[in-house]
Amino acid sequence: MKILVIEDDITLLKVMELTLKKSNYNVIKARFGEEAFKKIDREKPDLILLDMFLPDTNGIVIMEKLQKKPDHPPVIVMTAHSTEETIIQALRLGAKDFIIKPFKRDDFLERIKRVLREANFKKEEERIIKEREVLLEELKSIQEMKNKFLDMIIHNLKNPLNSVLGFASILATRELSAKEKMEYYKIIEEQGKRMLIMLDDLLKDSLYREGKLPLQYKEYDIKELLSGSISNTELKAAEKKVNFLSSLDENLTITCDGEKLVEVIENLIDNAFKFTPRGGQIKLTARDLDDSGVSITISDKGIGIPENLLDKIFLGTPLVSRKGLRSESGTGLGLSICKKIVDMHGGNIEVESKEEKGTKVIIFIPKTPPKDYSWEDELKRET
Repeated sequence: MKILVIEDDITLLKVMELTLKKSNYNVIKARFGEEAFKKIDREKPDLILLDMFLPDTNGIVIMEKLQKKPDHPPVIVMTAHSTEETIIQALRLGAKDFIIKPFKRDDFLERIKRVLREANFKKEEERIIKEREVLLEELKSIQEMKNKFLDMIIHNLKNPLNSVLGFASILATRELSAKEKMEYYKIIEEQGKRMLIMLDDLLKDSLYREGKLPLQYKEYDIKELLSGSISNTELKAAEKKVNFLSSLDENLTITCDGEKLVEVIENLIDNAFKFTPRGGQIKLTARDLDDSGVSITISDKGIGIPENLLDKIFLGTPLVSRKGLRSESGTGLGLSICKKIVDMHGGNIEVESKEEKGTKVIIFIPKTPPKDYSWEDELKRET
């Protein structure tokens, strides 16, 4: 704690300095008003001990000047000759206490401790109030975003639900050919899957936010882990007339939650398909980074991401949900969920993109997991 002692009596100044230093206070000294204000600005003391009479000014003038300084330190005035009226005036100007000279050591130190304690309580109270205000603003922002997001989900669910109900009604009330029935069944199935994906994203996002989907670690060979995903992607690429390439290092092993890591990779590949036109290219690579971990990259030569959205794509909000080139819709949660899974593995995910040039998503996963627990362990802790 820094204490600025403003006192022109050299002998008394020395006594106070020794007394305060013995109690582990850092002492700053000043004998004149002008000198004192320079040290207040430079040293930022926690407390000021102010003599009411100085060679170049007096305590009341100094108190009046301090009143104009925001967040100035608390002041204890010291006097041997001041009248009661002067002391009251100093207290009205913000002085926290007064000491009559000559003073007793214990009383002197006790008054200082009390004023510093009160000042600390006030600072802590102000800090808590500010933190509360910030939290309230964050909660307000989250609630507004949640409301917007729910509005979007409800709106997005209405269209496929109306399709399902409409075509189901047609199937139930009209005479249709076998071909027409198959077409309507297919539409109902597609719209049902669309709704299921939206609801599944909502559920996953909620569970990840609450930490209710812990990881189950196991050692995998990356090539074997992603073989099914690569086969499915090759079929999808042929269907959409997109060139798909994969290049994965041999004997590349990693300890991870295989199911969730596959979910991340497939989500990112699906996202690449959404924004890659016919004749475009998508590439999946996996590289060994020695003992540190594994780098997995999904790159495309699609339409890219607008610069104003790049820093928002992992937020999981409707603001970053864009329709794909083939009118594919999404919830805006996909990349947010991917980031949560990668974070849980102790890794990180980065995106590089330029409009009309394409997008590259780079994932780093450490070879050694940060935690080692399973879903069964989590259930035991909860029960």
